[in-house]
Amino acid sequence: MCRACLDSQISALFNRLYVPEANHELVIRFFISFSRLEYALKSDSRYLKKGLYDRAEVDWPRFTEDKFRDFDPSTDITLKEAVDFLLRTPPRQQIKNSGGNLDWRERDYEEESDLGNIVEAVKQVRNNLFHGGKCGWRDSNDSARNGDLLRHSLRVLEYIVTLDDSIRRIFWES
Repeated sequence: MCRACLDSQISALFNRLYVPEANHELVIRFFISFSRLEYALKSDSRYLKKGLYDRAEVDWPRFTEDKFRDFDPSTDITLKEAVDFLLRTPPRQQIKNSGGNLDWRERDYEEESDLGNIVEAVKQVRNNLFHGGKCGWRDSNDSARNGDLLRHSLRVLEYIVTLDDSIRRIFWES
């Protein structure tokens, strides 16, 4: 397949997701960063757990418990803004409502700066984007909010990688 044909097909897929062209690179950066972080965490036996059917999974609770003392959003203004945004306006969760239809539920986190809540918010952004739940880009208000969710989640991912030397090394290795 020619490069121009592939680019055209990728653009068509983004359009079906209703992702504005200005956010295409942001979506790709988020996808790559989240994928690399999960790879790094699963590559470290401390954060690898056996899931259903022996699937390799990240032990997110263990990671957040191990690193919550190191988590200090006040050390960086962009990180603080990202954390505040994700907790103040968290990503919604897609549900099956009582009528049997897809719907959205607002999320609420108990503790404002808890690393576990921040990780859950970033994972929800990933789930909404990569499991087809974010088609609200059509609405300009949702479009701006979705872009902000991606941008702030990416900033959190960048910070999470720095919390552990082993994870940082694995994340950046070839």
